[in-house]
Order: sequence, then structure tokens, then C-alpha cells
Amino acid sequence: MDRQVLAVLERGPLYGYLIMEALRVRLGGDLDLPAGGLYPVLRRLERLGYVRSAWVPHEGRQRRTYELTEMGLQECRP
Repeated sequence: MDRQVLAVLERGPLYGYLIMEALRVRLGGDLDLPAGGLYPVLRRLERLGYVRSAWVPHEGRQRRTYELTEMGLQECRP
């Protein structure tokens, strides 16, 4: 699942719900991951240095977005 998440984030910063939707599309609707199951994956990728996150304002609320680091970009490319 890590590589799939990195591939989705290669297109640019996204927040959790949009990452899940992009994974569903990428996997043809065959996503075997509970709704809260994405966040441990994102935290692990952040600890490994592949992803960074930031809180950004959106319609009066804060939303955590995730994006690839340079190391994450390198991991995506063969």
C-alpha cells in the first residue's frame, strides 16, 4: 500500500479523503483498507521521510494535507 500512496501523492499535495478516492480509482474500486487505515500508512511514510504533512486552512477549518518529499519522489521513480 505504501507505493500506491506514494504514487497518488506524486501528482501533488492531497488530504486524506482525496487520497482514499484516488486510491480507489487507481485500484479500480478494489480498495481493501478501512476508512481509518490510511492514516497509519501516512504516518509511517512521514516517519520514513517520504511524506510531509501540514495543516492548511480550508473554508474556515484546518485540513491536514500530505505531499511527497524529495526522498518520496525518488522512491516513486524507477
